[in-house]
Amino acid sequence: MSMRYRILASLSFVVIVTMLVVVFVSCGKGQPRSVDADWSEPTELQGESSGTVPVSRTLAQVIAEIEAYEPPGDVDTDIFAALTAELVAQITRLAESEGTDRLATAAPTGDSGRVTDLAYDPDSDLLTWSYVNVGDYDLSGEVGISDITPIAQNYLAITDDGIGDDGYEAWLDGDGSGEIGISDITLIAENYMNDVMEYRIVTSDSQNDGFTGVGEAVPYGEQGAFPKTYSVTLPDGASAYIAVEPVGADLAPGERSNVESIAVGEPPDITDVQPRSGEENSEVTFTATVTSTTPLTYSWDFGGGATPNTSTEESPIVTLADVGSTTLFDASLTVTNDYGEDLHDFTLAVNQSTGEWHIETVDSEGDVGYYNSIALDSGGYPHVSYFDYTNKDLKYAYMDASGWHIETVDSEGEVGWYTSIALESGGYPHLIYLGGINNNLKYAYMGASGWNIEIVDSGLVACGGQPSIAVDSGGYPHVSYFDDSNDDLKYAYMDPSGWHIETIEGEGYVGWDTSIAIDSSGYPHLSYNFKVPGYDLKYAFMDASGWHIETVDSEGYVGRYTSIALDSEGYPHVSYWDRTNDDLKYAYMDASGWHTETVDSEGDVGEYTSIALDSDGYPHVSYRGNYDLKYAYMDASGWHIETFDSYGWVGYYASLALDSNGYAHLSYCKSEYGNHYLRYAYLGP
Repeated sequence: MSMRYRILASLSFVVIVTMLVVVFVSCGKGQPRSVDADWSEPTELQGESSGTVPVSRTLAQVIAEIEAYEPPGDVDTDIFAALTAELVAQITRLAESEGTDRLATAAPTGDSGRVTDLAYDPDSDLLTWSYVNVGDYDLSGEVGISDITPIAQNYLAITDDGIGDDGYEAWLDGDGSGEIGISDITLIAENYMNDVMEYRIVTSDSQNDGFTGVGEAVPYGEQGAFPKTYSVTLPDGASAYIAVEPVGADLAPGERSNVESIAVGEPPDITDVQPRSGEENSEVTFTATVTSTTPLTYSWDFGGGATPNTSTEESPIVTLADVGSTTLFDASLTVTNDYGEDLHDFTLAVNQSTGEWHIETVDSEGDVGYYNSIALDSGGYPHVSYFDYTNKDLKYAYMDASGWHIETVDSEGEVGWYTSIALESGGYPHLIYLGGINNNLKYAYMGASGWNIEIVDSGLVACGGQPSIAVDSGGYPHVSYFDDSNDDLKYAYMDPSGWHIETIEGEGYVGWDTSIAIDSSGYPHLSYNFKVPGYDLKYAFMDASGWHIETVDSEGYVGRYTSIALDSEGYPHVSYWDRTNDDLKYAYMDASGWHTETVDSEGDVGEYTSIALDSDGYPHVSYRGNYDLKYAYMDASGWHIETFDSYGWVGYYASLALDSNGYAHLSYCKSEYGNHYLRYAYLGP
């Protein structure tokens, strides 16, 4: 084991040394005594100790000094003699093992002298620390023969028995055995002649290196104090970090203490990073909001979501990744200055390109396009049902590779009000609508031989919002609708035996603006408006036990123009109009229940909503707002809102469907100069 451990530490200031003193008495227990401080004026220290002439002795001189030492009269001579003999034996063995016959005074090295409790209090501007010099039991500033005395005075004392000064006894228990004894001589032998003449204060702009002296040296102070602590004012000229180092008679510093950061600057604090999302393959500039003392260094990592993927620029310009579908990346920014660093993790959402809007007029022959509804076939081609107001007919338009085709489906009387369309797996359309001399609910479907038309229910009044149709996996239609004659919500479905009709809810004026979806088990789910007495958004669904009805939102006059879609787990998602606030709202259910939120509140928005879910379960909604046609969609970064047709009065009866790539397709009615016509818009490359 080395006889000296040198400590790298640094710091310097104007001084106050706080000391409690222990007087050493016989009878096996040390009793405290008071010692008045006797300070000499500290000398100026600029990276060097003021020092005294270093002392060295031969091994023979050291042994002679030990053997000649006369202990105080209150020390048991036999104990002292045994301790002295042990010290001589250990010093001799250590000198022989290291191949030396000379010892010199020096600052303690390693953990023998390293201060570990240096602290800075910015309120008082004081540095504090405790004296460390292992083996210096009598706190004289040097490890030597006199350190045997307190061991002898407290011989066999137990360090935690509550008798005497347990703290001081623990200081004397160098080997940590819990009892003061002959084994505690070892630390005297190992550190013999280690001395702390003073402490110097050192400072640096870096936490790890570049320390230099600052201020005045702090002298050791009065001998015999326990615990021996120091309290000094932070000197002028201190940089970001501060430490202290013990200095011995050889003027060389020992081990540096723990390093403290001082309040001469502020470490970085990152409060925001933008953007958090963007479209694939787009070029974006990232910026960060940072409060801190400059200069700063930046380290960006985009987690694979951009090229280049890393940057040290303050505001890097990157190209977002080509992802194909919305992808989340774990990104981060680290900002560093002389006073510390801050790591800010954030999620970067790279979205699939939404492409561009393409808009065309499908039918402008007369006053057309009312009550339109859209569905897409497996090839992504649109099919639209709508009302020809000029001729009071039900019309149907569809697109194939050759373009649009338009035909009249039903012209018997005034028919085609409030149409809704769904496609079966083979691509054949199924339509539900109102009309005829008896205000019938009518159903039209196309088969291999052409159109077939049936009356599902009769005696209805053609108002109260459109009926809604969905087709199950067997190709059978399911219809929700409002019976305005009886103010009821009704449900009709077909099976091999024909049509079946039932009233779902009949209390109050209920069933306006209904929308239907079929789950994977073939059960219907409905959204609708409960007009009287509550103007609420309601939800009804069927399972094996029957119908279940819930109120989703009753805050104000809500629930108009509802549209429903089911996610992959069968949970409902509903878009609707908040008439009280003229806002677009969205409600969805998960395992914890219903959640509602306002999507768009800019002006008068939210009429004629239509909802669809993409393959990731995110909602897309078309609606009319401020006389324009608007489109809102959600991705991992939140909601995005666009206005894509705003000339004239647009967005009436808008209907939305998504293709297999997640691109939106809409049918809607547009009015210009008193004329209405059917339009079609889609997002694509």
